[in-house]
Amino acid sequence: MFVIMDCLASPCLAGIDRVLPDGTVESFVNGTATSPRLLGLYDGLIDPSGRFGSDMLFTDFEADDNGSPSNILRADPVGSVAPFDGVNIRGALGIDLDRWGAFDGDLLVANYSAAPWWQGDNSVWRVAPDGSRSVFLATQGLGSPWPVLWKCCRSFQAKR
Repeated sequence: MFVIMDCLASPCLAGIDRVLPDGTVESFVNGTATSPRLLGLYDGLIDPSGRFGSDMLFTDFEADDNGSPSNILRADPVGSVAPFDGVNIRGALGIDLDRWGAFDGDLLVANYSAAPWWQGDNSVWRVAPDGSRSVFLATQGLGSPWPVLWKCCRSFQAKR
């Protein structure tokens, strides 16, 4: 199990911790020591199908303000961090995966608009493994669409 922590207090403890089966907690990604600094970590997942590789994918709504070309990042199995194919979705917060294939197994990323920090547009974006993206749900008065929850996908697929 992994725990994603935002920098909400002093001292800043942003990063990703791994919780081992015996309950031991160890640092997996130290957000204050990475480049870029990861101070706005919010959500993450590991794709069990491998379509997005074996890395953990996660969002950091401040990563682009700290030098990253992307607000979606990946951590490999040893905790090295890299941007996800240059996909920059401003204000990226919630991230989930279409686990049932109703939307080709793509990622869905919700962004949030709360200037001046998260300059998103309250939309949900669909992101393919190659980094291509398109608007999945436009803002249209959704309010804040995060976190993206995919428990609904199976019923969507059944009603097609």
